[in-house]
Amino acid sequence: MNKPLRFTAHSQMVIVERQLDTAWIERTLRDPDWREAGPSGPPTERRYQRIPECAGRFCGQSARKTKKKSVSSRRSSIEKHQND
Repeated sequence: MNKPLRFTAHSQMVIVERQLDTAWIERTLRDPDWREAGPSGPPTERRYQRIPECAGRFCGQSARKTKKKSVSSRRSSIEKHQND
């Protein structure tokens, strides 16, 4: 069973401002191509996934697993990979 997703106010604002598709964000949070430790350490991590329908750019999410067994999105972005 998938944990429910919650978005911080900042993440919600960025999603609207950048016109990000929430399906890309959910896909990235639930099934990332890779994960990295967040700069503030556990339980925060960064999750990334290539988005073919967005010219192959990457969706980047900063996520935190909460005590309520949900995943909270704290940052959302679409970016080119450094090697592209």
